[in-house]
Amino acid sequence: KVYGTDIQSHTTNHADEDTVFGIISMTSAELEEDSENSVSYIKANGLAGKHMVLYYPGGHYSRATTHPIVEKYYEAGMAANQGSPQNSFPPADWYAVRRTQLDAAGLSCSTAKGYVDAAVSTGSWLSFYDHSVNAGTEFTTDEMKCLTDYIYETYTSKGRAKVILDSEALDMEPSKYAIRDITCGFQADKCGVYSPRNIPESKD
Repeated sequence: KVYGTDIQSHTTNHADEDTVFGIISMTSAELEEDSENSVSYIKANGLAGKHMVLYYPGGHYSRATTHPIVEKYYEAGMAANQGSPQNSFPPADWYAVRRTQLDAAGLSCSTAKGYVDAAVSTGSWLSFYDHSVNAGTEFTTDEMKCLTDYIYETYTSKGRAKVILDSEALDMEPSKYAIRDITCGFQADKCGVYSPRNIPESKD
């Protein structure tokens, strides 16, 4: 099943190529220029969706130095895992949304399924990402199938969750929905899953 694809920014030159600190190492002027160029390119080439989101290279950011500039160009910032893999919904900081790296050494399908179960049971938002499949310590295609089949068979096929894009979370209104949120992403795909509880009847 195809859930859709978002084209979003990862900076114009993958800012952590020369430093482990990513965009934190950039001057304000450099980050401003990069953000403007990245967003302009995506829009000029007809790749922009409804919302612009920045996926931080290396997952690095600084609330003090990078947030003020990033907030001018993007509506959310996706970081890397820091502590618990789950996020509350809405997240406390839309520019520091935690994601869990599937291609981290030692992460198995079994562990990832446990993260999914925990997110659903606690009503939180879980975001997965993967750079590639079947490369060294990367999540293998068999593990990816194991995880996506589990999400579908356990949750989405039973109406307990629905797959959405990360950016679509920006349109979800907590006042209307009690959110149980999972997200999955691999290769160029960034997607999310939410399970609505007590959804009001549509008037359309």
